[in-house]
Amino acid sequence: MNNTLTTFSTPLQVSLLTVLLSIAVASIKMGLFSKNWDPRGKHCYVTGGSSGLGLAVAIELVKKGANVSIVARTEKTLQDALKTLETHRVSPEQKLAYYSYSLVNAAGSKEALEAACAPYNGRVPDAAFLVAGGSTPKFFVEMEEADLRKGMDDGYWVQAFSAWEVAKMTARQQFRGGKIVFVGSTLSLMSFVG
Repeated sequence: MNNTLTTFSTPLQVSLLTVLLSIAVASIKMGLFSKNWDPRGKHCYVTGGSSGLGLAVAIELVKKGANVSIVARTEKTLQDALKTLETHRVSPEQKLAYYSYSLVNAAGSKEALEAACAPYNGRVPDAAFLVAGGSTPKFFVEMEEADLRKGMDDGYWVQAFSAWEVAKMTARQQFRGGKIVFVGSTLSLMSFVG
C-alpha cells in the first residue's frame, strides 16, 4: 500500500514535531499572541531566556515590541542572547536586559526578579514566562538519589520558586492583568521513564 502521508520515523523528528505542536496549541489556547493580549510596551520576564525554547520565546516577545528581561545562570550565554535579541528589536524605546542568577532556590529567584524589576521602579512584570529548567530522563530503576533530586531542582523548583516570587510581588502590588506562563517542551514533563 502506498502511503502518501509524511511519516516521522526518528525520535528527534517526533520530539521536534511534538514541541512545535505543543507551543502552537498553548499559544492559541492561552491567547498569548492573539488580539486579546499585546505585549507591545509591556515588561516580559523570561527565565531560561539565554538559549533554546526560552530564547525563542524572548525573540517572539521582542518582535512584538515587548520590553524583555531574560534570566539564566551563564553570563556569556546571556550576553550572546542579548545580542540576538537586539537584532529583533522593533523600536529604540524597547528595554532589553539580561540578569545572571541561579533560580533553583527561593532566594535566587527573588533576587533575579527584583533586579529585573528595578529599571521599572520595582513594578512586577506584566508577564512572566517561566522557561528555565531541564530534564534528563532515565529509567526509574536505574536512577540514583542525586538524579531524582536534580530532576526536581531542574524540572520543578526552578519554575515553582520563580512563580511563587512573581505571585507574591503581584499580590503585594495589587497588580491586575498580569500573566504567569509556564513553558516547557514535552521532555520537561518527563522526570523518569518506566
